[in-house]
Amino acid sequence: MANFQESNTDKAGEETAGSQAGPEIVDVEFEALPLPDPVQKALADGENVLILNGENDEEYYFKRPKTMDINRFLGTSSKGKLAAAVRNLVFEQALFPSAEVLRAEFREKPGRVVALNNALQTEIGLNEDYSVKKL
Repeated sequence: MANFQESNTDKAGEETAGSQAGPEIVDVEFEALPLPDPVQKALADGENVLILNGENDEEYYFKRPKTMDINRFLGTSSKGKLAAAVRNLVFEQALFPSAEVLRAEFREKPGRVVALNNALQTEIGLNEDYSVKKL
């Protein structure tokens, strides 16, 4: 996150007390952290990458699901295998952490796979809400 400092200055650039102009926001240097290698490779390959941020500042990087990924998800879930469809979508699109790391994480917090799946589905419009009215 960038650090900002407030400063009250006059036109000559000198600090003033009780200035009516309001604080001037001065941007202090910001260094972005490098992206994980799998994410960099996916971007270089032309993939659309999504960053999902968790409640505890966890960051998850996923490839944006394509039509064929959603067709597979819908096909698997229509056969009564919704849990498998959810896991497959999340693991196949995971860039960082890897699918293996996510599997271990889901053993401790099994509901997280559903939350990540919902976020991926929302990004591609699968969880949009519409209201219906009769004419």
